[in-house]
Amino acid sequence: MRIAFLANRDIQSNFALNILTNKLSHHSMIIYLSDYVGKKRSDLTELNQLRFIEQPLFNDTVFPTIEKLPRALERFLTFHELGDQTGNEVISLNEINSINGQEKLQSSDPDLIISIRYGTIIQSAVIAISRFGILNLHSGILPQYRGVMATFWAMINSDKHIGCTLHYIIDGTIDTGPIVSIYQKKRNVKTDYFTNVIGLYPSGCELIIKAVKIIESGESLEQKSVKGESHYYTFPKGKEISRFKQKGYALINEASLINFVKKYYFIIPYFHNCELLFL
Repeated sequence: MRIAFLANRDIQSNFALNILTNKLSHHSMIIYLSDYVGKKRSDLTELNQLRFIEQPLFNDTVFPTIEKLPRALERFLTFHELGDQTGNEVISLNEINSINGQEKLQSSDPDLIISIRYGTIIQSAVIAISRFGILNLHSGILPQYRGVMATFWAMINSDKHIGCTLHYIIDGTIDTGPIVSIYQKKRNVKTDYFTNVIGLYPSGCELIIKAVKIIESGESLEQKSVKGESHYYTFPKGKEISRFKQKGYALINEASLINFVKKYYFIIPYFHNCELLFL
């Protein structure tokens, strides 16, 4: 089966794509990346710091650095290396709904499109390109947490559980398509936002892998009937960031981030001082 991934050029997408391309390696795969979600820059320092860590830190510093080093042990791949592994160059695609964008996607003739953190609302002409449609992995529990930074809002609302949802995209509305499966886990109240989100992707990717196997077998995916009031969330404003901090939460914890980098990307012994990256 030919699978096209629509993802964002950030560390969360890279992490998920490493899991998926490894587990789905018997399929033909191609990766398309948006460069950002929402505005390129926020008015809030905290959100700009988070975006710096999610994107420029890895894209401009970590990834170019590790690509120059011998791969003595297994580690997760950079976007460029993922392209080499799939046999198809990773393609930047921000204007997917334009005629040119549609043609770029159409050129790979995908049977299935899988969206993870993609930065553009996908319209009907794009949805019609693949015969099995578009599956989106949303890092929040639907329908309660539609929109962006769902885990942030679950934390600020003091929810006991966080999770992710695999659903179809059937029109240009956001996070409203038929739900295929949901993963939930108990929230560790001491864990920062970034670590909570990253921690959803291994199990979230398993939802995708299971769905792909069902489609591959010729069966249709069952759609779940779920209860709950639908809420749509946007990027937090200053007052919500303040409330978040007052609850004792952090968007990112430096020690947790360093441990994540060491575990998945710097498993070789050259980086005893990767803390320098955060200066």
